[in-house]
Amino acid sequence: VFNTAMYCMTEQFSPSTVDHGVRLLAFTTLHASDAHKAVKETEKFLIAGLRSEDWTARCTCLAGLLNLYRPGSEEYRPVMDPRRLVAAVQSLPENLQDVMMDYGLRSCEMFLTLTATKDYTQAMMSVVQDRGMYSLGMKLYRIILSTEFSIGEGAYETIKERTGRREFLDIGLPFKRWSDALPHCANAIRERGSPKEQDAANVLDIKFKIMRGRVPESTAFSQQCIEHNPHFGYYYYAISLCADHVVGLRAAKKGLKCKNLTPFLKFQLMQRAVEHAGNLGIETLQNSPLPGHNKWEEGITFLMSALEDAQTFIAQAPPDNRQMKNVSYWFIILTILISGQISPDLREVKVSFS
Repeated sequence: VFNTAMYCMTEQFSPSTVDHGVRLLAFTTLHASDAHKAVKETEKFLIAGLRSEDWTARCTCLAGLLNLYRPGSEEYRPVMDPRRLVAAVQSLPENLQDVMMDYGLRSCEMFLTLTATKDYTQAMMSVVQDRGMYSLGMKLYRIILSTEFSIGEGAYETIKERTGRREFLDIGLPFKRWSDALPHCANAIRERGSPKEQDAANVLDIKFKIMRGRVPESTAFSQQCIEHNPHFGYYYYAISLCADHVVGLRAAKKGLKCKNLTPFLKFQLMQRAVEHAGNLGIETLQNSPLPGHNKWEEGITFLMSALEDAQTFIAQAPPDNRQMKNVSYWFIILTILISGQISPDLREVKVSFS
């Protein structure tokens, strides 16, 4: 494939044939990644293509690079362990402590998560005494809006004497696993009938669906909720989690315009906007015709929007936000892709991380 593509790109062929060679090389990296990895010239060519004067060629080469390493990669899905988090906080290196102190310790993700974990545990212990599902629901609603890892998979358990095994303990509540309390709490809030609290009930249902991996359901439900309250940011956040880049980007951008966003929602919406716009820009320019066409201009706009949001995220989000790494990757890629001039040592990129 590499030799065929290079042959198409020799000087004796027309620009359209050269373009065909670039596409042949880039479009085969996904399904022939092992073959391409065995020929390092493929990677070098695609990297060099990021500095092409042709925007379409740049995006085609970037897509080829991304697909080259997509097979075998896995999505980053961290599992929040409160004990490990506490241990990490207690043993932070001094240089990281300084960064977090400068930002504000109580605004950093580690401390927001620890606070949410403490409040969540206390809430689940309190409901054993007062049996107040409405009160529990309102507590969980506020916790959910504060941080990503807000609802843990705890349970009321006991150890069976005969076997020594742990088993769920039935204490007379309508749930055993703690996360299963969410829909019950939502129903309790709705039974109160207060219009001002319907958003809280909806958030509990949406969070439950997301935790169970039912993202299409949470997306559809959130779109229904927007019809009743189009100014509530959590609905747009839930929709932004969908795989459709067009729908997700539109939701993220609308959500960022909502007032009274918690920091958690603001930066979650922002990083989703970077992800969706970056992918849309690459896809649009890959399939666009010559410069000047509406789709070509649209692709450039997507990339510029993603770069702008990435810069804002890096400058404003907590330094320990778990999406900081992904957004930083996008920022570096987009800077190389968009900048008219960039030095071999990437000092234009390093300035933003200093």
